[in-house]
Amino acid sequence: AGFNIYRSQQPDGEFEKINSQMISAKGNTTTGSTYQFADDQVKAGQTYYYVLEEIELTGNSKQYREEMLSYTVPYISTWSLIATAVSLVTGLFLLTKGIRENKE
Repeated sequence: AGFNIYRSQQPDGEFEKINSQMISAKGNTTTGSTYQFADDQVKAGQTYYYVLEEIELTGNSKQYREEMLSYTVPYISTWSLIATAVSLVTGLFLLTKGIRENKE
């Protein structure tokens, strides 16, 4: 028993399986479990639609299209990279300054 994940760029488009192996089920019907899957084949600015498929022990399967998930991959802006770099440099400067003041 386990799960497959399908992706499409259209909610009513053709979905393709994106996990190479079935994601094995954990837990049981009363406790359940938490699962994670990272889709590293996406492009910034694109919206993707995901559908979960459950595979039962009997081999029967069910896709949960009514619970489709959509996600738009964000762009990493130049400004956020600059802000991160400035924060890092400022933090290193303050840390270095604090160490120097403690030595004196």
